[in-house]
Amino acid sequence: MPRQILPSLAAAVLALGAAACGNGGDGPVTTPPPALGSDASDGGGSDPDPSDGGGAETEEPTAAAPDIPAPDPADYPGMNEETPEGAEQALRYYIAVMYWSYQTGDANELEKLHTDTCERCLERTHDIRSVGDSGTHWSPAPIEDVGTNNIHTDDFDQLISYAYQLGAHQEPNPNTLELEHVPQAPYTALAGMTWDQDAWTVERILISESEHAE
Repeated sequence: MPRQILPSLAAAVLALGAAACGNGGDGPVTTPPPALGSDASDGGGSDPDPSDGGGAETEEPTAAAPDIPAPDPADYPGMNEETPEGAEQALRYYIAVMYWSYQTGDANELEKLHTDTCERCLERTHDIRSVGDSGTHWSPAPIEDVGTNNIHTDDFDQLISYAYQLGAHQEPNPNTLELEHVPQAPYTALAGMTWDQDAWTVERILISESEHAE
């Protein structure tokens, strides 16, 4: 069944491609979803000043991570196949693991799914670890698929867009760490995917709140 590319993604495609052709500069600038961008960990979460007294550092207790089952790779058949469909499934799995990581504070699996040069991915991993350190986690955030699309490009092995609905949930305010209600919202992820060592990895990614094409 044919699927349309969101018209609003056209500029993002160009930005993502331009970033891929750059020489290691900053990644493309977009409006990230709440708590997913680089600003999410800057509000009140900076490292404490080093002590000049010489006393032992006090270690604050942290809450145990919620026992939430991780996404099952078996639910994303073909994601380890070198095909456009495999890249689509791999991106769906990345998104599922990303939100699971925000719910648990565990970014270990997520780190395996992107390259070391994906700046947005690295920022997100830092944010997730900050959530884990604070002991304040997201509540479950259900994901409803809307559709995926493969976009022709010469900049990546595959360029994939993935539209989905993120269900209503709670997440900590970056300044107060108090949980706040976040309503359901539509999102689109656009990712440049690289095939490496028998698996797809995310090389570049943009995630933004966006209306989905009918």
